[in-house]
Amino acid sequence: FTLIMGYFNLSEYLVIGYKLPEGDDVLLASLFTGNFAGWFWFYIVGGLVVPAVLVFIPWPRPIPAILLAAVLVDIAMWIERFLILVGTFSVPLMPYEPDTYLPTWVEIAITAAAFAGFSLIITIFSRLVPVISVWEVKEQDEQALSRERAPEPVSDVPELATRAHP
Repeated sequence: FTLIMGYFNLSEYLVIGYKLPEGDDVLLASLFTGNFAGWFWFYIVGGLVVPAVLVFIPWPRPIPAILLAAVLVDIAMWIERFLILVGTFSVPLMPYEPDTYLPTWVEIAITAAAFAGFSLIITIFSRLVPVISVWEVKEQDEQALSRERAPEPVSDVPELATRAHP
């Protein structure tokens, strides 16, 4: 996924840089070296390069490195959305000033329905597929294995096994 996102970003900025329509030179300059350069390069390095290095290196992958890669990708995703909105709105291409936005009831209902649908799917899935923790299964297997290996008390003399002790 990191390679795909890197390719998409490279192709997007190469096409914009090659054709360079009016106003995009201001946007590219602000992304690469201007006001948004720190955010942009954190997105590229922290969201694409570092996670790829942490995950693709063949040495045993420690859990903290994978966690760090996931957190960096998550932060970089939000920075990318920030750059898409704020970066493009900062370039004065429109003949009018952007106004405030308030969602309509239809948009709120669609978003609420998406969250409700996702919750319903998770609920149905957890109902149909029991949620069992791995350590409980492992503990149960270890107990069954120890019961199989335990020797049963066997007496060589049958009358000693049946006679009650005083």
